[in-house]
Amino acid sequence: MCGTCPPGTKIRPHRLSEHGTIYTCTVVHVRSALGHRPPYAYGYVDLPADGTRIFAPLDGDPDTPWAPGMAVSLVFGEVVASAMPGVLGYAFRQDGR
Repeated sequence: MCGTCPPGTKIRPHRLSEHGTIYTCTVVHVRSALGHRPPYAYGYVDLPADGTRIFAPLDGDPDTPWAPGMAVSLVFGEVVASAMPGVLGYAFRQDGR
């Protein structure tokens, strides 16, 4: 659901694009309550093909220089957090295209 849809709007599945650009991001330098070891990054990613902005983890080595405007691609894998063993999730990493 989004804030622009009127109440009662029928929701339909939609496959989002796998490529986007970082709108804004941050690198966290403290351990999370779920056991993510620092540093780890999160950001808002714009998916221009869909007109959508989503909040997502950013996946890369600790020295990855995250910045707004950077091209990123969707990846799937195990969430690296001690409280979530075996849980699969998504993230975005620097686009290698």
